Amino acid sequence: MAERMKFNKDLVQEDKLGAFTLKTDLGANTRKYCFSFLGKLINNDYFNATPFIEPVISQLDDTEETVRFCAFKILNHLAHKGMSGIVDKLELMLKK
Repeated sequence: MAERMKFNKDLVQEDKLGAFTLKTDLGANTRKYCFSFLGKLINNDYFNATPFIEPVISQLDDTEETVRFCAFKILNHLAHKGMSGIVDKLELMLKK
């Protein structure tokens, strides 16, 4: 599921409309569903969210507003829960 949460350039369809090019992200719905599902899973105390931290952080600049909002909401929830790996990985991302 973590791999499906990332933006995939191969799923962007380009259609030429005269002088304009329309880009359609065919993977947006899949990312939305993955983030929605992950948002429900993190409320369970037995779920290990550590493998999903990096994909969630990488989607903070996603093209879809819903995905960005869900990523922020998930990180906020995990930070309040006390997941120590989040702060370290966010700091590394900000240094790049």
